[in-house]
Amino acid sequence: MSQGNPITIDIWSDYVCPYCYLEFPVLDALKNSTDREITVNWHAFELRPFPNPTLPPDGEYLHTVWANSVYPLAKERGLDIKLPPIQPYSKDALAAAEYAKETPHFDAFHTAMFKAFFEEGRDIADRAVIEDVARATGLDPKAVSDAIDKGDYRERVDRSHDEAAALGVQGVPAIYLTDTVTGQKLRLPGAAGLKQFEAAISALSEANERKIA
Repeated sequence: MSQGNPITIDIWSDYVCPYCYLEFPVLDALKNSTDREITVNWHAFELRPFPNPTLPPDGEYLHTVWANSVYPLAKERGLDIKLPPIQPYSKDALAAAEYAKETPHFDAFHTAMFKAFFEEGRDIADRAVIEDVARATGLDPKAVSDAIDKGDYRERVDRSHDEAAALGVQGVPAIYLTDTVTGQKLRLPGAAGLKQFEAAISALSEANERKIA
């Protein structure tokens, strides 16, 4: 039986953000290290909407960031990722994920989309790639493609982005922890580690205890 109030973790992320993928091992470790009931909700935040240019895949900026930050963190967290050879737009992939949320296959699709980009170097803006990931994770690829074309799911991506912007989010991952009983919230910095999550949960507990006292 879990002890303490359940915790909801809301994360705004983008499939082209390596630090978002690097939260996966941390969240797995958190669920194993706490007796709290943990619910994770993923929200779309398109980092570079069209027509803003994507980052040059061979540019100095990306290679420097990966060498100095991403690769060391990936090694620490046990993920074998590599700088993708392309930097695609992510809106269709994010829209497909919004559709997947209406099915039992979201978690599998969500993980597989990150893996397709950061482990396999696939172009996640390519509709054929999105359909292939959908098929491999139990979704109907035609239904996913039709959902993207319909436009409603792209609009959901935009609304999610606007909600995050209203909270002051400018980059991802943007992580918020909420005590689902008291409603108290804490925001964590991007690429937060296990100790930061555990400290945040403890802080929420202490705040609740002070409130009760």
